Amino acid sequence: MYAERADKCQSPIEKEFLLACCRVGLLVEPQYPIGKIHVDFAIPESKIAIECDGKEFHGDYLGTENDNKRDEITKKSGWLTIRLNGDAIRQNADRIVWDIKRGKYDSVGNGVIRIYKDPEPSENWADEEFAYGDKN
Repeated sequence: MYAERADKCQSPIEKEFLLACCRVGLLVEPQYPIGKIHVDFAIPESKIAIECDGKEFHGDYLGTENDNKRDEITKKSGWLTIRLNGDAIRQNADRIVWDIKRGKYDSVGNGVIRIYKDPEPSENWADEEFAYGDKN
């Protein structure tokens, strides 16, 4: 399952996420078209889009603005988007994938869940953000 999908991955964290999906047994489709965009991964039967956000393309204002536009496209198409940053993937990929497979996540109405690794979450975290790692 990994080899035929890994060639479609566009970054090391995407390959790491795909490898975790293979270990856990979650079937995802890389570079899946939704409207006029392609999301990093999709679970089409559940209408879940998964975006792997590395610092190179997502760490500044322009990256965030572009992500928001992409999230709006997926939301209008009836999809839930789960955004993962590189730290979360590197440190907790198997656990995150296992939670996605079991449907253990909550949408708060805006159609986007952000999963970031942050050992000490700030007080101004949005309700839809969850920390993995030392936190439960």
